[in-house]
Amino acid sequence: MNQLREELGDLLLQVLFHARIAEDAALLPFTIDDVADTLIRKLANRAPGVLAGQEISLHEQMAQWEERKAAEKSRNSVLDEVHTGQPALALAQKVIQRVSKAGLPPQLIPSGITSIRVSAEVDAENSLRAAILDFIDQVRSAEKAIAAARRGDSVAEELDVTPIGTITAEEWLAHWPSGASLVDAAPAAVTLETDEPALGSEPVFETVDVPGEADDALETSPETDPATGKESRGGSKKRKGRR
Repeated sequence: MNQLREELGDLLLQVLFHARIAEDAALLPFTIDDVADTLIRKLANRAPGVLAGQEISLHEQMAQWEERKAAEKSRNSVLDEVHTGQPALALAQKVIQRVSKAGLPPQLIPSGITSIRVSAEVDAENSLRAAILDFIDQVRSAEKAIAAARRGDSVAEELDVTPIGTITAEEWLAHWPSGASLVDAAPAAVTLETDEPALGSEPVFETVDVPGEADDALETSPETDPATGKESRGGSKKRKGRR
């Protein structure tokens, strides 16, 4: 607990430090009191039941929080405010989280961003980033098509300020770009493939025929000598070799 208390103190120091710098800012200065007031307002808006002492389940709390958060930050796209400059793997995880939360069917998430192949010939970072950016374009195209279908012909696109809101799986599928391919439905998660053999794998052996004289390392199969009618040990030699 002492270590946790020290870590929390370090976090609080960062808040106090940046708030003190902001006091002297030429544009939009604020103080530590303003920071605390903003936090209290956010909690009061997103979790009023909890602050009021009402009995509410965890599921209801989370649903209420996400609903009110979405109302505060109406987005034109589920991928708004996703910074594409971050590392490709982190970007892939963030994009998958966003679209999954938005109800995008798993089969619309391409394998190019969920299965990463690493080899000496391919720049994995740039290849993954390119695949993610293509996918982002597909998501935004689908959202525009859905918004157009919802408003109809009575409202011009430039006058439509309605937030995208909740999109159903049926809407995603109906308006997904025709050139994009579908994959088998499966939980979306980033996996890694490599050309290198797995460490710790057991060697595989197979039986091979080896001509030559018998020795202690060879396993021989008996053969019958046509002249004597007796079995001999000079037949086909077999040994175990590494494949």
